[in-house]
Amino acid sequence: MNSDFEDSRITTNWLEILPYHPIFNSEKLGKTQEDFQGLKFYGQPRTKPSCITATGSKLLIVAIDSEIRILNLMEFKLAWRKAYDLDQLNTLEFDEYLPEWMANVKYITLDTPSIKYTIRSLIVNFKEKGTLLSVIGDYEVSVVVIPKAVFSETSNDKITCKAYNVGPYYHILGQSPIAKVLWHPMSDSGSHLMVLTEDMRLRMYNVIDDVNEPEQSFICTNSENPPKNLRAVSFCFGQSSEAWGNLVIYILTNVGEIYAMCPIVPSRCVCERSFLEMLSSYIKRKHEYGQEIVEKTGGHNYLDILAQYHLQFKWIKRVMNFEGHSKRVVFSPPPFDHLRVEVQGPFDIHPNPLNISEHTYEASDILMLETEPLNVLIVAFNNGRIDICLEVEKVEAKWQIPIIEPGEVIAHNIILYECIDLGYIKHYVVPTLGCIPQLTTSINHPCLVPDPYYRDTFYVYHLAGAHGINVKVWLEELRKAVNDPRNKGSSSEHIYESFFSKNLKSQINWIVCTLPSDPDPLIGLTIMEDIQLCHAAFMLSSTYGFVYHELSARKFLKASNNILFFNEELSPTITSDLPKVNPMPEILTKFLNNQGLSRQPIMVSSRSQQNNQGKSSYEIDIEFLHTVMGNIQKDVYGLKEAAWALQERFIFQTKEFHRQVVEIANLRKIIESYSEDKIQQLNERLNTLRNKQKYLDSKADRFIQRIMNKGDLTLSEFEKQYYDSLDKIAKEIKGENGLKNKIMMLQNRHEYLQKDYKLLQPEPEKDQLGQPIVLSGNQLSKVEDALGQELELIDKNKQLIEEVQEKLKLIEIKN
Repeated sequence: MNSDFEDSRITTNWLEILPYHPIFNSEKLGKTQEDFQGLKFYGQPRTKPSCITATGSKLLIVAIDSEIRILNLMEFKLAWRKAYDLDQLNTLEFDEYLPEWMANVKYITLDTPSIKYTIRSLIVNFKEKGTLLSVIGDYEVSVVVIPKAVFSETSNDKITCKAYNVGPYYHILGQSPIAKVLWHPMSDSGSHLMVLTEDMRLRMYNVIDDVNEPEQSFICTNSENPPKNLRAVSFCFGQSSEAWGNLVIYILTNVGEIYAMCPIVPSRCVCERSFLEMLSSYIKRKHEYGQEIVEKTGGHNYLDILAQYHLQFKWIKRVMNFEGHSKRVVFSPPPFDHLRVEVQGPFDIHPNPLNISEHTYEASDILMLETEPLNVLIVAFNNGRIDICLEVEKVEAKWQIPIIEPGEVIAHNIILYECIDLGYIKHYVVPTLGCIPQLTTSINHPCLVPDPYYRDTFYVYHLAGAHGINVKVWLEELRKAVNDPRNKGSSSEHIYESFFSKNLKSQINWIVCTLPSDPDPLIGLTIMEDIQLCHAAFMLSSTYGFVYHELSARKFLKASNNILFFNEELSPTITSDLPKVNPMPEILTKFLNNQGLSRQPIMVSSRSQQNNQGKSSYEIDIEFLHTVMGNIQKDVYGLKEAAWALQERFIFQTKEFHRQVVEIANLRKIIESYSEDKIQQLNERLNTLRNKQKYLDSKADRFIQRIMNKGDLTLSEFEKQYYDSLDKIAKEIKGENGLKNKIMMLQNRHEYLQKDYKLLQPEPEKDQLGQPIVLSGNQLSKVEDALGQELELIDKNKQLIEEVQEKLKLIEIKN
């Protein structure tokens, strides 16, 4: 067993000693240079690796070759703390090249005889305390049940556990390679495993019920004969509390095309009740709006969309048939007449992405961030390009149904906000031309990892190291522009155009880098978040070297040009001669509000020593280090300017502090000038004034009573008549037969007459759609003329009838 602990030093950080733990040792290390060469390059996976993960139960899980090793980090930290307190870090006692305290903290190896392939990725079903571990190779997928003995303090070095091969008929050597594997976040038991293969097939396994056959299977292309070179490379879940949320899946192909499928629902899907209620309201509004369009305009081009809305309404109606009033509900996808979920896409990306180099490249990974006001979709390419897009249109559920009205299919639009070049071509591919090994884009497989705390931050690890990218700056500006009350009357296009014109950039931090002459690609990155341990990013290199980067909470600093002084009444001193306070330097706020991410990368050297042919490694590294040192020098100059600005702020604050001390001294003098004798005199004077006021109040009461007694208390005849007339008027108004009751009776009678009038009034004529017919002025004049003519005819007929009646009377008289 080899160890690099001889190079250790006394430290107050337990993470600095963790890389020397034997959990990271491998039999392939330390043999020949060719072994290292094959381990780093030729043994690299076809797709994105993730060979390290950390759980909320303080466990670090790593994949070394075909072994799964687990280390209890809390046990390791306590042993380190004890050794530090006993001063054992200074005088090391070796036991097989390890200090005794570290040798006593042993890792656990899971005995999995069925896993004989090289492990490329590890994923735990639940971050807090997962019990299922998915193990992924190039072609195979397995699920390991983490035994309870792992969590106990007394456990063996090797524990036998249950391991099941998932889809043994589909995921074997000779079939389509594995593109990506994820646990479905809405599975109630956390047992639904999503497996995407390069042949554009997505399978969902319920590993508790059946590991051999998928519960659901999807074809992720809408073309019957897709191109032979088209491959699926990655997928991700939707991240939104609105619309369809996690029920959406985005699929990425090697040519950068993005597809979507919705709804992808596992059996016994768990979610918040409020989510389903909002989704039901959202679908209902869409359904009613579609019906109104079809009824009013005929909407033949809208019939296909309306049919999808009918299906969505039918789907959510079946899902909402749950009982109880709990906040979380569990449901299963309703049987839906054997309709298959339709593949939507490829999406239209506007504007077209930039071409950062002439080298061939492919897409590698995709990630969705739930941010406000729009979700952010990130796509990583193996040439070091990162596309940051905005999801302006929400993906909705869609099923494969016969087309009612054939026409052009409208694709979803995605706005490309920014193209980021990580410098892989410039710093790694171009300098190694003609060298051995020669770095290319095909051996680079960037992988995206979201930050669990801050939704506007994500990480990307690749052959050149790892970057942390923050989109907070321009997202806040976009949110302000959308929520600005001054833009309520403006169109969304105008708001976005004004925002895009600012050309704000994302903040990029290169946190880890490897030397171009001897790169050690990262094969895993996970975020450890535990209040008792640390908040850090854990990374694993291809030669099983452990790298960490501590993170921190953000410090929200607000620079202000104003400062609060004392009230002018208390502080008559004029402060206009004081200089205005300088704002906090921008570069300093970036350092303090950078989430702990370093502005310059940590240099990671390989655990092997190999010589390059052709251009010497020394020259390549010198050029790379020159670039890094140039960036460091820029930061040093910036910090120097920030230091001068802070010095000016310190001088100003010193003057302000001196002024406040003087004011406080003056106030103290005024307070001390009031001696005890003076305070007693003031109290006596106050009591005298209080007694005098009481005497004046009583004297005023006596005068008022005397004036009232002098007045005549008997009523005169005129006053009696006046009061009698007031009583009569009150009876006439408020009596039983008074005016008030009569008014109420008349009002009630008026209401009844109005109702009768409405019943007798003929209803206005309506058209076929039930709308009342309203005539224009010309039409009304024509109708009036026609009615006038009709009235004249009626009068003439009336006169003729009267004449006929008179003649009939004469005839009757003669008879």
